[in-house]
Amino acid sequence: MSRPFLRTTAAAVAVLLAASVIGLLPARSADADAAVYTRSTDFGAASFPLPGGRADSVVASVDGSQLYVTAASQDVLVVDASTGRVARTIHLPRVVDEVTPLSDGRFLAWENRFQEANLNLTSADPEEEFDVDAATGAVVATTDIPYSMGLVEYAAAANGRVAVTIGHSASPAAPGSPTPAFEAYVTDPSTGTVTHDVNGEGVFRPLVLSPDGEHAYVVEWARNVSQPGYVLDIETRTGTVNTIPVGPGPWDVTFSGDSSRAFVSRQVSSTGQGGAVDVIDTASASVEKTIEEPAGSVSHVLTTADGSIVVAKADPDTLAIDTRSLAVSHVNLGLISPLMTLPGTTEIASASILGYDVEDARTGLLTRYFHAGFNPGRNGETIVGRRFFWLGNGATPTTSSLNVVDFAQTSATTISAKDRYETSVATSKASFPKGAPVVYVSPGTSFPDATDAAAAAAAAQVPLLLTPGSGISSVILAEIKRLHAGRIVAVAGSASYQAAVARTARSIGVSLVHVAGTDRYATSRATLQAGTLGQGRTVYVATGQSYEPAVVTASVAGAERSPFLLVNGAAPVIDPATKAAVSALHPQNIVLVGSTREISSGVQTSLAKLAPTSRIAGSSDTETARLLDDTAYPQATSAVLATTANFADALAAVNVAVRSGQPLEIVPSRCIPQSFTNEFVLRQATGVTLVGGDSDHYLSGGALVPCK
Repeated sequence: MSRPFLRTTAAAVAVLLAASVIGLLPARSADADAAVYTRSTDFGAASFPLPGGRADSVVASVDGSQLYVTAASQDVLVVDASTGRVARTIHLPRVVDEVTPLSDGRFLAWENRFQEANLNLTSADPEEEFDVDAATGAVVATTDIPYSMGLVEYAAAANGRVAVTIGHSASPAAPGSPTPAFEAYVTDPSTGTVTHDVNGEGVFRPLVLSPDGEHAYVVEWARNVSQPGYVLDIETRTGTVNTIPVGPGPWDVTFSGDSSRAFVSRQVSSTGQGGAVDVIDTASASVEKTIEEPAGSVSHVLTTADGSIVVAKADPDTLAIDTRSLAVSHVNLGLISPLMTLPGTTEIASASILGYDVEDARTGLLTRYFHAGFNPGRNGETIVGRRFFWLGNGATPTTSSLNVVDFAQTSATTISAKDRYETSVATSKASFPKGAPVVYVSPGTSFPDATDAAAAAAAAQVPLLLTPGSGISSVILAEIKRLHAGRIVAVAGSASYQAAVARTARSIGVSLVHVAGTDRYATSRATLQAGTLGQGRTVYVATGQSYEPAVVTASVAGAERSPFLLVNGAAPVIDPATKAAVSALHPQNIVLVGSTREISSGVQTSLAKLAPTSRIAGSSDTETARLLDDTAYPQATSAVLATTANFADALAAVNVAVRSGQPLEIVPSRCIPQSFTNEFVLRQATGVTLVGGDSDHYLSGGALVPCK
């Protein structure tokens, strides 16, 4: 059944959030009593359990839509990067190591002999390279590579037409020689053919393929770092091998974005003081420049994703080398291995003691961070856009989880005051800074009546102020005057309350509308019949006994300007008064919010005789509220949060949510559920607004506090 739920696009939510944070929700002033302020934060880490054994690698597809996870087995898990859930499991003929994604949706996987203890590791048993269609799991081609001891390094071009592997032989390079032999093979994985093979002696790693796929560079790890080293340049088209002499202590290698240069880090400089970087011209296969770093040895080198800068990690300094001009700047990057690039930028992500930092290689400035309280990157990691995925511990020592954080700093706006009444004033000021012609008031001690008022005020796009049961206090009166409201709508309350509100209205010269009934359900019908609620085609119905789903339902109904009604959910059928009130609306749809524990099947059957009726229900009140929010706001990238511990603050939050186009989420007191974090991290959320006296308790150490 279709129904006109509010559909807010990510772009629209971003605009609305910007309006709420920048225009409606000002940053905290110098006044220590200011109730509204904004700060930077992050959502914490989303976490999803993975099936199977202990995962050891994760890598993203070229388009970032999928993740490939391996666990030293024959299975590759294909994970939807937008949901964190396993989309399919691909079973391969052999145990494989981490995979290499290709640009057309395929990936390459290489057999991992070291995990295959039961295999006969002889030259007659070749290492296998698999070209796999990630969409179907089919092996497109298999390449047999005749290693005698198993490969240790591999690399592939994004088009999948060129791959290079290197391994070490079981035999020494010569009888009695301490130097091992190595084997390197150039393959075309798409056809399953070995195009070239290279043999020699020495210990070579790492293996790096140039972006254009024309050159594979491998660095000799010399036994004596004080002696000159060399780099092997394997031309993948011809199989020609060029030996390029470099200075002593070569360690790592990377290419410029256009493949015209290679940069080799060295642990020892030519003078013996510090380290160096040798710059190789790939066309001539020769060193064109040496960049000395007297401060210390140079270990890792990495090219930024845009190809413009090579970052060389020295101890204790870091070099930023322009790949075109070779200009060198010293930047104070706190980089610790592993290093990763953020797509299309000059930013580098690195493990720190407390988590991960993102720093700009050009300026050396820390731009973003995620502090987990520990170093999360222990078992493999990858970056998709601004999201960082890593493998962590699962529920048991033999299982794993897929974790993700959003490197972008979000905003956390807090709206709070010393009590529920002043909090409602704070939300009014935040949402209606220029005033409003009408204001709703309702006792902040009665959730059913105030919930009706919240839905009606939101639908009318005017404020709701919660008052003491005795009437309008001086704080509330001051806010009514600030709003310049010409009319007060008082929902429910005792006769003495209504009389007190009437006296206040007369004293300030504004008109007054009374909306009340003999009980909470009669008051809800009266609010409906007063025409103060919207006239949408969908009628939302919630129980008058449980506030969480009722408050969220009021928020969704108010946002859609649809009618909202509280009913006695325990009744076997709807009463005649409720039937008449709903019938008068001529609804096209009726949506019940709550399980049969909250709203009986008999009530649903009765309402179904008036219009097509559906039900949104979860395993708990909180889950029901979440399901309604997810249905109404499927792509929300921001949210308003209120606690389960205080219904009044949640009611005050309704207008904040509706005015800014955000879902209202009811969360436990002082912590954020993992399910909420999972959704909003994957949606790359832009911020949250925390409403209520406990708001500050949701923030700790620059992050939202997770529920344990």
